[in-house]
Amino acid sequence: MLKNIEDVLLPEQITPADINNSLKQLLMSVNNKTAKPSSDHHESDVHDNELRKLNETIQVVRKEKQIRHSIQSQESDIKGILTDFMKSVSEQILELKYELKEHVKKTSAQMEELKDITCGLKKHHSLCCNDISSKMQDVAEESESVKTQMSVLNEELLKRFQSFTDSIKTQLSAITDHKKENHHSTQNKDQSSNNENTNDSSSVVSEIQKTPNKDQRSSQTVTRQTLIIGDSILKGINKSGLKTDVDVLTCPGKKLNEIQSNLSREIATK
Repeated sequence: MLKNIEDVLLPEQITPADINNSLKQLLMSVNNKTAKPSSDHHESDVHDNELRKLNETIQVVRKEKQIRHSIQSQESDIKGILTDFMKSVSEQILELKYELKEHVKKTSAQMEELKDITCGLKKHHSLCCNDISSKMQDVAEESESVKTQMSVLNEELLKRFQSFTDSIKTQLSAITDHKKENHHSTQNKDQSSNNENTNDSSSVVSEIQKTPNKDQRSSQTVTRQTLIIGDSILKGINKSGLKTDVDVLTCPGKKLNEIQSNLSREIATK
């Protein structure tokens, strides 16, 4: 009988109904034995041993049940902890996904802004390059125009200078001719006066032939030298670099009659 009760109580899955049924069977067995007179003291000891073993078995079953209940409670707690942990991890993952999504949106907006700025800078650079190219072309055209104008002005200046030089040469030629005529008339007067004094005529003639007067020297100097006359443009001419038979006379801002007067004084001093 005790063996049957142990077989019922020892399995892993024990319910309160199993324990109650086992106790009922034990009580029925005890009642049946007490109803019969006990013939032997040995049977009473055996019965006590069986009850003690049954009590121990019940205690073991209770301890195992408590342990299983504690294990189930721990498993439940662990499941709860794991559930909370997984829930927290899921929430953090969702939060990270949201932050990542917001970061991607913000980065995309910044990239679009940078793209717009880059396009604007490229457009501005292109406009600046076109403007600079246009200005350079205008400057080149203006430079060509200035070159043309300078060439025309230079030609006009050369023409005016040439005409002025020709005019001066003509006037110098007229002055030289006038000086020569004066010189010849003076010589004729001297010869007529010398003819009156026959004794001194030969000496006077020889003196005149040996030592020409000042007008003759000036006429010879004029015919022998080249004279450059000009305004302030010729002011920087270095006379030392010219030939010995070239003279320079600058008349800055002078009129034609003033230049003629200066030339007359210059010729008279030579």
